[in-house]
Amino acid sequence: MKKFVSIVLLVSFVMLSSFGAVSVSPVRYPELMTVKAEENGDYGYIDYSFADAEGNEIEFFGGQSYEPQNPQVSLFSFFSSLSSPSLPLTYDSREENCITSVKQQGLSGNCWAFSTMSMLESDAVLKGIDELESADYSEAHFSWFTSRSLTDNTDDSAYGDGRNDDDPFMIGGNWIIAAGSLARWMGAAEETDYPFAPRDLSAMGNYDESCRYDTGSGVIIDSAEELLDMNDAKEWIMTHGSATLAFYFDTAYYNSETAAYFYNGTNTLNHEITVVGWDDNFSADNFNSAYQPSGNGAWLCKNSWGTSWGDGGYFWISYYDTSIEQFAGISARSADDFYRNYTYNGAGWESYIGHTGNAKISNVFKSKGPELLSSVSTYTMNPEQEINVKIYKNLPDAYTNPESGELAAEYSTVLERSGYHTIDLETKVELEEGTIFSVVIEYITSGTIYITVEANGQGMNAYSCNACESYVCLPAYNQGWYDVMIYGFENVFVQAFTECNHQLIRDCVEATCTESGYEISTCSVCGKIASEKILAASGHDFSEWSGYTHDFETGKEVSVRTCLKCGISEKNTIVYSKNTVRIDDFMSAVFERIIEFLRQMFIS
Repeated sequence: MKKFVSIVLLVSFVMLSSFGAVSVSPVRYPELMTVKAEENGDYGYIDYSFADAEGNEIEFFGGQSYEPQNPQVSLFSFFSSLSSPSLPLTYDSREENCITSVKQQGLSGNCWAFSTMSMLESDAVLKGIDELESADYSEAHFSWFTSRSLTDNTDDSAYGDGRNDDDPFMIGGNWIIAAGSLARWMGAAEETDYPFAPRDLSAMGNYDESCRYDTGSGVIIDSAEELLDMNDAKEWIMTHGSATLAFYFDTAYYNSETAAYFYNGTNTLNHEITVVGWDDNFSADNFNSAYQPSGNGAWLCKNSWGTSWGDGGYFWISYYDTSIEQFAGISARSADDFYRNYTYNGAGWESYIGHTGNAKISNVFKSKGPELLSSVSTYTMNPEQEINVKIYKNLPDAYTNPESGELAAEYSTVLERSGYHTIDLETKVELEEGTIFSVVIEYITSGTIYITVEANGQGMNAYSCNACESYVCLPAYNQGWYDVMIYGFENVFVQAFTECNHQLIRDCVEATCTESGYEISTCSVCGKIASEKILAASGHDFSEWSGYTHDFETGKEVSVRTCLKCGISEKNTIVYSKNTVRIDDFMSAVFERIIEFLRQMFIS
């Protein structure tokens, strides 16, 4: 019996050591929590709610700013009384020429996708990444690959991750789900390549797997953040053009004459729209007389029900609407900023763990070519979250600790809002092909933090994970680093973005005196043209004109000049008029007369 126990202890020691543990003490497991997702809303919105291990609601992702204080007044409306004097009383982003046209979701349940694409379009226009006339991103592509996220490509790092719904255009979503897809670069594709068919959903979908990461619009996600309060929401809209919110819609609470909506009940969220402005003085009298808010003020919203609904597709929702939650913003950046996206994450997160005190998470990757690691991304579930990012490279082949390499960069910041964040490093890290590198993110807190993780059997999604990909260091439970598979998790949410470390090849055709040339520098790794220059024709550099000489063949006087660069010559000739007497001809004639005179004398 003692021998058997010894073997068990030895095996335990080997297993724990292989994942970086520092002792043979039994592993303590953090309690896994999962978002509570309500059933699909009437128009396609999935409501998420969050609680701690004891079931108490935790204040993030919609839990802190929008809960009603009484049957008529939401916390969000409370903030209206504290509105910053620096913010205008009314604002309409359409006047900034950044709001794209109203779309029609038709029979689909894709309100969340329409709101997401609309936010990306507006922000891309404001940032100069796209033009208002061309910014039109595909909701069909985005909805299909978000809901059919189980890729069949075994070379894809998210192989086996996600969900595979039979009817992607009816399944719902929200801004959190949208952020997970965008973080994988599943969108934004061009609408013209994947047009939305609002009245015939069967006309869409069945897109080839090779189209999954089509970002043909040139736009990717930069962040997806929950907005903190009314002032924060207004400032976000003024900066990025629009935001999104979820609410409960029922036609009984809608005044079609004024395109105004107010609801004061407790029903589950069922619709998501885009907020493009506000009016603090929008009268309470504009709402249905049977359901009027207790004060003025409303958000100007862009819907996805076509231009024949509301006021050309727009409507107002009262500040005092008790159902408003999930007020968030999604921002864009140029796809040209990055070359590769290193990630193990598939369809976004549904599970999380609580931890008291500082904790670390890490993903380890192997670089695919000469690159510059310039940015990383992660989720935070707590507002005002201080984090410390460290990049290690040249980890040993048999690494068991993501911090066992060479510290190549370090960056600290405070992330003001909950949500998904892209974090640009102050120092770019040079990576050679095949470099094993890690991104380590430490959450710094004196209280409790919530860390997003992938976990099977918890929600709608399936996840896959391999050993030596993701690690956590949770001092409240165990000392040292552990592979997440020890805890029964799948991957943690850490991504790395690189720029190509261009290896430039110069191709040059020199300009001549009369023909233009060119100079192009092209990267031999990514094929991107780094610089392109047209070399203008230089023109001739002629010598001075020579003196005139007689051309006996033409009988003309000729002056010549020659280009000092290419040797080409130009002639200038003197052509005499019919009555012109040249001195040479005159002298020749006189000479001939003299000769003739002398000849006659000798003959005589």
